[in-house]
Amino acid sequence: MPDSYMKPTISVVIPSFNQGDFIGETLESIRRQRYAAIEVIVMDGGSTDDTSSVVGSFGDMVTIYVSEPDKGQSHAINKAIRLARGSIIAWQNSDDVFVDQNAFQQAEEAIRSGNADIVYGDTAIIDGRSRVIRMRYGMPPSLPFFINYRMFIANQSAFMSRTVVEKIGCFDESLHYAMDVEFYLRCLSKGIRFKYVPSLWGAYRIHDKAKFGSDLGLKWASEMKLVYEHYGVRKTRRQKLVGLAEILVSSIRYRRLSYYFQRYVLRATQPLLRDVALQ
Repeated sequence: MPDSYMKPTISVVIPSFNQGDFIGETLESIRRQRYAAIEVIVMDGGSTDDTSSVVGSFGDMVTIYVSEPDKGQSHAINKAIRLARGSIIAWQNSDDVFVDQNAFQQAEEAIRSGNADIVYGDTAIIDGRSRVIRMRYGMPPSLPFFINYRMFIANQSAFMSRTVVEKIGCFDESLHYAMDVEFYLRCLSKGIRFKYVPSLWGAYRIHDKAKFGSDLGLKWASEMKLVYEHYGVRKTRRQKLVGLAEILVSSIRYRRLSYYFQRYVLRATQPLLRDVALQ
């Protein structure tokens, strides 16, 4: 790489609402990044807690801070994306964090040299005290796998070129729980290039105050049904069972064991799962 190469700006968009307990950790994880060209946009939905003072304590590191009522998380993300100036965009929730200090550097290099529009790594699942509960490993991109089994990408560890939203648009604002699933499905169906980097980049937090903590169930399932119907997908019982088995893979600590589990155990159990589905 020539000495004159100027690193592109990475814009981090952070939708937020009453996450004063955690947004400081989110911003601190950005400040620790070993990457100079970062733009931080916090799009707050009119929080009534101490979010404003926490964000203010980071000074000029936060490029744009807007606090006003919005129409939900998807709307907030889209507002922030439209304000973003970076050629690379990351969406991080205000209670989640980036883990690896080199994540931004690695993501930029992967997009630049990997012939990719969206790059993503592995994701840790953490609790309210930032303790790791389990791991969620990514895997190489595959539309059939995404549709039939599970989503292989998590926004907490994903970065995309600005050209993605220029080509396919932003998030569906009618969705509040499955907007990421719809967005990535749209990307895959439109030929957007994905690249998996086997490195721990981000962490998704599960806690009592999370939007998904109490009402994930029916609302998420309802939106997922709408998304899959839109894309002409009807999941069979067998596919759901295999999807559950795949989720177990992400909790296996060692990648090598995960690899063999995926390659041999799942392959061996598929006939059994098929028989169960036919019963």
